[in-house]
Amino acid sequence: MSVPGLGPLEFRGSSSEAEERRRTSGSLLARIWRNLSRRLPPIEVEGARYRPTRVSETERTLGERPWRVTLADGSRMTVRASHARIYHDLSPDPRIAAASMLAGGLRPGDRALALGAGTGAVAAWLAEMVGPSGAVVSLEHDRESVRFARRRYIGGYMSLEIGGFEALMGEPDGAFDAVLWSDRDGEPRDAPLEDRLRELRRLLAPHGRLVVATERGPGRAGKLLRELSGWTAQDNVRIGDRAQARSAGAGWNAIFVDLERPASGPGTRSA
Repeated sequence: MSVPGLGPLEFRGSSSEAEERRRTSGSLLARIWRNLSRRLPPIEVEGARYRPTRVSETERTLGERPWRVTLADGSRMTVRASHARIYHDLSPDPRIAAASMLAGGLRPGDRALALGAGTGAVAAWLAEMVGPSGAVVSLEHDRESVRFARRRYIGGYMSLEIGGFEALMGEPDGAFDAVLWSDRDGEPRDAPLEDRLRELRRLLAPHGRLVVATERGPGRAGKLLRELSGWTAQDNVRIGDRAQARSAGAGWNAIFVDLERPASGPGTRSA
């Protein structure tokens, strides 16, 4: 057993005495933790209240931090924050910074897609941008993240679903005005990068905007930027002069592509 800041606890004596001391020490530490947890002020954001709970050995091994959440409607659930599962109420979600690159082009009534949307904060942000006349489709493979998102972020024009690229097969060409794809470690890799980008291109409207947020390092960001630059020769579409890559924080990089048809071409968006 170890205690933060103290290192491992050592027990001396016979095996039976050592075992009894371990049980006693474990019970004492559990009581201390419960008392401290009750005294710590909860973190409260927009009616959602978070209290830390004791970390199990399994959770510690997985790098998870459990929190007991009381939501605005009074219901409760336990969530486990980690590097891969970010709760924006507790720490900034880099997807929000990445999605902000879309802000200048989003309008009320637009349709937006969030792929790898995490625990729902970025979908809620997009929903605010497109308003009740628009729609947001949010896809995430992690079931716990989707379960939380459906209870934390409630909106009649926001669909929070379990899945990824495979769930988009039935969507028509040009279905979305804006797309945010979170390209991150641990995601299923059932298709080459080129195929995934080709599918995103199919889904984007002629005036569409795309942001790819990746946590796989600057090398991956550079490859994405090179691949996206190849879109200029396809379907009479060019990359707008705002194409760029920048840091989204916490080791994430975001690549922004603004698709525009020539002013005389079909599908031109009016100002």
